[in-house]
Amino acid sequence: MTDAIPPDADSTTTVRSALQADPALAEELGVPPDSGPELRVLKVDRALVRSRPILFAADVLVMAGSLAGLIWAAAFADAEVRWSLWLFLMLGLGALAVLGVWKIRSMCYSLEITNKRSIRRIGLLSKDTSEVLHDNIRNFQLRQTAWERVWRVGSIGIASAGQDQVEIRMDKLPRPDRIRELIDLYRPLG
Repeated sequence: MTDAIPPDADSTTTVRSALQADPALAEELGVPPDSGPELRVLKVDRALVRSRPILFAADVLVMAGSLAGLIWAAAFADAEVRWSLWLFLMLGLGALAVLGVWKIRSMCYSLEITNKRSIRRIGLLSKDTSEVLHDNIRNFQLRQTAWERVWRVGSIGIASAGQDQVEIRMDKLPRPDRIRELIDLYRPLG
């Protein structure tokens, strides 16, 4: 993914028609051309750390504290307080398990953007997909709280003309404004 995307929406319409006519321009922008076979432009998973930075920091502090407690209990504690070794071990393993579950949950949600369509995939073992052709996108929603803007994460919604509801909705995505810019390159505006 490159940062050579045009900055404003007015030039996006011109760039899209130019992408259709001139594959060399697409190569210059670092994206696949609009014509030809379907190619992946971007695959985005949910943000892991930036979506909940305070909880992540607290979890890391619990792991660091339990490691320090383990070292203290193993080296300096007398035989009467050796039970604290198990306590620190359980705290550390619990914090590690929380991070593991968090990582697996973030891997279960992905958004793939190709030069033809956007595809939302949910599931690690099972699968639930929803896709919208870029030519049919009529509404793109981007939602960010002030806190999410600081951390550059947010929620997106994509709706087509054929439905009265949002077909693709994903939250906790990194750089949602960048996702909108990429999709705008391939959809008809105007």
